[in-house]
Amino acid sequence: MRAGRPATALAAVLLAVGLTACGGSDDPDPPPTTEASTVPDTSPDSPTDFTGTWVDPEGKGYLSFDGDGGITGSDACNGITTTYSVDGATATVEPFPTTMMACGDGWSQWLLGVSTVELGDGALTVLGRDGEELGTLVPGTVPGGEPE
Repeated sequence: MRAGRPATALAAVLLAVGLTACGGSDDPDPPPTTEASTVPDTSPDSPTDFTGTWVDPEGKGYLSFDGDGGITGSDACNGITTTYSVDGATATVEPFPTTMMACGDGWSQWLLGVSTVELGDGALTVLGRDGEELGTLVPGTVPGGEPE
């Protein structure tokens, strides 16, 4: 029987080495993954990222999305401060109070009617309460050095 013990011990060692090499579920350091789907797309063309400042290419109005659900902006005369929520490539903009001052050149008055925005082709389409298209915003910086 003494000859059977080394064979049993050898089998146990080989089994233990084999299980260790397989890396069981208790492995504390699994290899890192680099799947593209785990990295958020922050380019302006991303269908879910509204973050950044979007400007009226024909005026001085803008909307700045902070990425945490807040919006600041201006129609180049009246301020806009509100919140938004995202569903795919559409952001719903909550109603907001604003002043109604008489304004001059570069006035993007249509921005005060924003209800939703749709992201596509590197631009935001601004829609009103009835779903009508009010205008388009493109990536940019706050016009005229206005504070965001």
